Amino acid sequence: MRSLRCRRGNFSRRAWSRAVALPIAAIMLFVGGFYVGSAWAGNWTTTDNAYKAGDSNVVFDQCALQTNTHNAFHANDSHDIEPTQITTTLYHRGCDTDDVRINDYAYGTSRPTGWYECHAFHSSQNCNRGHAHINTSYSNIPENYNRTLTLVCEEIGHSVGLAHRKSGEPASCMGADLSWLHLSGHDQTVINNHY
Repeated sequence: MRSLRCRRGNFSRRAWSRAVALPIAAIMLFVGGFYVGSAWAGNWTTTDNAYKAGDSNVVFDQCALQTNTHNAFHANDSHDIEPTQITTTLYHRGCDTDDVRINDYAYGTSRPTGWYECHAFHSSQNCNRGHAHINTSYSNIPENYNRTLTLVCEEIGHSVGLAHRKSGEPASCMGADLSWLHLSGHDQTVINNHY
């Protein structure tokens, strides 16, 4: 059996894997779980609602949204989400997290323009309750309605389970191109396949 040299002596491959590789793998899984837990976009394929005995209702709480963000959210809901298998229930209840809370706030320019964060997981890949953040620290949010609509569309897309658009998929607000204001038919088909 071939041995690997270490400062403390010889290790067989099996001993090396137990002493070094397994702890490293455990750390990587922990760190990976942390990043999934912080729920940056694209880490899961659907929200928990698809697993609630066929319940496709998603409850959104609009938390003190500025006018353009509020209007962008309603345009996104009626144009992109409601035409799918999802039925939305919309509230203005004071920043509760039902299934999804959306708010706009000046988080600072060290944070992205928007992100979706999961607060409670059904499983490592399925978010049960989350929060769509719209960062108003940038000069075009929410003043530029089209840019706000694109951003709200993307973050709400994440809240119902969509990842960022992959190369070769139809253009939509889930991609890096800021000129797309809405979900694509492909995005809506992905949603329908999960709800």
